[in-house]
Amino acid sequence: AEVEVVAAAAAKPKVKGAAAAAARTGPFFLFRGDIRMDSYVHSMGIRQEAYRFFGPGKAGSAAGDIVVDRSADTYRSELASATFCGVFPGDGWSARFEDAVLNGCIPVVVQDDVHVAWEGYLDVEALSVRVRQSDMSHLVSALRAIPPQRVAALRAAGAAAWHRWAWLGYFTAERSRARTGLTRLSEEDAADLKALAAVQGADALETLMTVLR
Repeated sequence: AEVEVVAAAAAKPKVKGAAAAAARTGPFFLFRGDIRMDSYVHSMGIRQEAYRFFGPGKAGSAAGDIVVDRSADTYRSELASATFCGVFPGDGWSARFEDAVLNGCIPVVVQDDVHVAWEGYLDVEALSVRVRQSDMSHLVSALRAIPPQRVAALRAAGAAAWHRWAWLGYFTAERSRARTGLTRLSEEDAADLKALAAVQGADALETLMTVLR
């Protein structure tokens, strides 16, 4: 029988396990990436609409805790401190869902009728929020209306299941390569890989094998 599944991309976690449930001190909502205001074909116009409503200097970002802007070197640290992170398509499908869930941020999916990784096989609704593209202008107000108890539940679900979107075997192999001198790692990367090597639980490969059985 044929099986249709969106598998997880090989994104790297910044925070691990229980650390994903730590207090968030960064942006309330975050999206960074390529935003082509001259081409609404790109991203089906979704990134452009988000930028139009919530980009720098826009009324929707006046509270100061909304970041919708182009790529920056601060992206990874912002992911690890933001509460909600936008999942918008790019030239096609993108790995923004993995970026969010692997870094302890609640994914906010805006891509109507398009599945994210493992949707239909894992309980994606337990750890993410979906907003229709037509509701983009109300995205931030809708997120602010979510009760704190629900936000806590979303984050707890993400902290319990994030390893399902991580290809942990790859990171273990990279650590082995570094230990034998085949590659060089920064101190930060070495520490991250050491922590990832100790993670218990089914990873993305095991999840894929389960789906295909």
